[in-house]
Amino acid sequence: MKKLLKTVVLFVIYFVLMFAPMFGGFLSPTLWFFYPVLSALISAAPLMCVASKCRRIGGVAMFPLVWYLLLVIMGELGFAERLITPLIIIIMAEIARWKIGYEKQIGIRIAYAISSLVTAVQHLIIWTRTDFYYEGAVEEMGSTEYADAVTAFGTPGYILLLFALTFCVGYLGAIIAEKIFKNKVMVSTDMALEERKSN
Repeated sequence: MKKLLKTVVLFVIYFVLMFAPMFGGFLSPTLWFFYPVLSALISAAPLMCVASKCRRIGGVAMFPLVWYLLLVIMGELGFAERLITPLIIIIMAEIARWKIGYEKQIGIRIAYAISSLVTAVQHLIIWTRTDFYYEGAVEEMGSTEYADAVTAFGTPGYILLLFALTFCVGYLGAIIAEKIFKNKVMVSTDMALEERKSN
């Protein structure tokens, strides 16, 4: 029960940290487009704490998947780009960790960096459905200037830049999380290795 409660608390922290940078979009179209980069940086710690102890399939996918399901329930996701791509990202993260090895810390780092892209892929519709996104931005922000600025990011180049930055900063966030919560992340990793060797 205590373990479950701790996991729930960590998820709430993860969700808040994933969601909070979105509010920067009210200040600037640039902050809105690049909010996934900041989310990837600050959301690493809670996921790393859980993934380091859950050294099997689902350890990395757990939090992003629940985050995804909550957004679906809230009606925040629509179109194939937003419904399918996050699931692909989550599966890729789990495959990467499995291939690299559950025992290796780099596996968690790379898997987290990949999973952090679940927010970045939400911006795909700026490129694939520019007109729809433009109309939504005008309605939401009440400004054609804002809509013009945000839809200017709807090019393959900017989308690839967003993905690359989110991945790299996510990896950096994983390393920082290890440094800050060394006793929680690295020690649990060492314990898991010892248990595996003894078995």
